[in-house]
Amino acid sequence: MDESKFLILVFQSGIWLDKTKEVSSIVENGNIYEVYFGRSKKMYAYGKAKVQYFDQPNTIELDNNLIRIKNKETSKWSVALSFENYVCLFNDKEKRIELTENIELVLSTSLKLRQT
Repeated sequence: MDESKFLILVFQSGIWLDKTKEVSSIVENGNIYEVYFGRSKKMYAYGKAKVQYFDQPNTIELDNNLIRIKNKETSKWSVALSFENYVCLFNDKEKRIELTENIELVLSTSLKLRQT
């Protein structure tokens, strides 16, 4: 599915895995999600406790600012999308998912001052 519109996390082996790109269709049906992967016509049923499904993200305006990830690094990202408790960060090389509480927008003016 389109990573700019959806975020689908599946709980497997004790961790939440991003399956957004692999999922071709997801339908809520009572207390389960019916999930289809790729071109397969096989439906996989997941209990709601095993799937986090988000749509309608909010765009975080970066305006050439940097993103600081708590206890990690500060870096530049092209796009940041907020899906409730998660933020998906995109650049030319990768996609990264972080909890919203671990994200901080850093003004790029401090970077410009160091360059002059």
